Amino acid sequence: MWIKLLKEWSGHAVGTELHVEQIQADELVTSGTASKITQPAAIATMSASLVEAVVRGVALALPAALTAAMASNTSAAAAGAAGATGQGDQGNQGNQGNGTQVATLVRNMSQMTPGPSILGAFDPETDVGFAFGGPGTVIEGTHDLALDDPSGGFRLFSDFAVSVRGASRPTGRPLDERLVRLAATGMNEGVDDEGGWLIPPQHLQRLLKLAWQRAALASRTQGVPMQSNQIDMPALRNTNRTKGNRNGGIQVYWVAEAAAKTASQPKFDKIGLKLNEMAGLVYVTNTLLEDSPISLEPLLGGLFAEEFALETDDAIYAGTGAGQPLGILNAPCLVSVTAEAGQAAATILTENIINMWARMWPPSRARAVWVINTDILPQLMTLVINVGTGGMPVFMPPNGLVGAPYGTIFGRPVVETEQCKTLGTQGDIALCDFGYYLLGQKVTGIQAATSIHLKFNYDETAFRYVMRLDGQPWLNAAITPMNGTNTLSPFVVLDSRT
Repeated sequence: MWIKLLKEWSGHAVGTELHVEQIQADELVTSGTASKITQPAAIATMSASLVEAVVRGVALALPAALTAAMASNTSAAAAGAAGATGQGDQGNQGNQGNGTQVATLVRNMSQMTPGPSILGAFDPETDVGFAFGGPGTVIEGTHDLALDDPSGGFRLFSDFAVSVRGASRPTGRPLDERLVRLAATGMNEGVDDEGGWLIPPQHLQRLLKLAWQRAALASRTQGVPMQSNQIDMPALRNTNRTKGNRNGGIQVYWVAEAAAKTASQPKFDKIGLKLNEMAGLVYVTNTLLEDSPISLEPLLGGLFAEEFALETDDAIYAGTGAGQPLGILNAPCLVSVTAEAGQAAATILTENIINMWARMWPPSRARAVWVINTDILPQLMTLVINVGTGGMPVFMPPNGLVGAPYGTIFGRPVVETEQCKTLGTQGDIALCDFGYYLLGQKVTGIQAATSIHLKFNYDETAFRYVMRLDGQPWLNAAITPMNGTNTLSPFVVLDSRT
């Protein structure tokens, strides 16, 4: 299926015309990344005059005696080209006829030529590209469209895995040519030293997409695409909101008419992200690859997507910053709200919720979310605000348990996540604006490779996945308000109650 890109995709610019599998084409069209076309513009615009120009160019490289032999082919080729301007199926048939005529014509002439060689006769499966000149002209196709296919010609990941497995047991049949395109040639950081094949990028993109769909926290962060291993970003000092300190130290003054003005200069901090590596390795028996290829797709794709998502979220929430991202629980800008005097262990009180909301940086409240451990749901369900001799639920609908919970507190969503700590410990509930968390990731996304040699004696194929990322909160300290005694932050948790 031919498509034309409406957005940049897989390294191709807007307007690029590609030939991809039907499934991939449907996905790109549905997402608005591309539109379907019946044929590439280079072929659609080919006219009778272009075909005649091809013939004339080739004729210059042939002895004059052969010119007459070409004449009978010219009119037929030109007629086929004219059909390319038709509409619908008729136009497609005309175009196909044109391609066939040109291919036949050039191949026939190459066989007839006793002198200069004619290379790469026109092939309808390759781009149209010819070089014209005088005697000795070379005519050759310039690009194999199969190289543009982001799926490498494999409809499913399991299709790729079966081909790799087949390569490990020579059967006398030729090696799958799709693997040859993906084979390592010398040193390559993306594949094993020997016997390695790159997994087609389309299947990697699907895996990455699945990973972020499963990530409750990573999908809410501020993404930073990284071309290099490390990036340093300037950040305006703004954690102290008192006069002379906010906005990096910029100041304005009330001045009298014609009075001298006082200058001020902002100060900046530096936020550094250095990519850390997260990797997964799995061995799949060749029996499974051979006998149950369909089950391999959800097995590997789902499991690795799940693990990448969970580990990334865990690092965002509680990472140490040593060989992994710095999590909010260990960040210098974290605000931890003190439990109430006499509060019982492993409890959540209405006052805790109110005090956490009060310590949230006001500009962050509009996009903050509550993240909780499932263990604290019973506590939230029974929270009330006392009003005289009565009260009202904090987290329940007015009609009680017969209705579903609103799913919000102070109008902000409540998200259950495994990364939160168990009830009673710091981090069992948090109020976070993840827009203040920078998550840097290598622009190449997930790097993957497969090898038939690592466990060759066990009759297993190895699949390796590597993701490189780093992250940390944008602020290097909690925010001191212009007036007030309590610090504020986009990340607020509740102290331990053990």
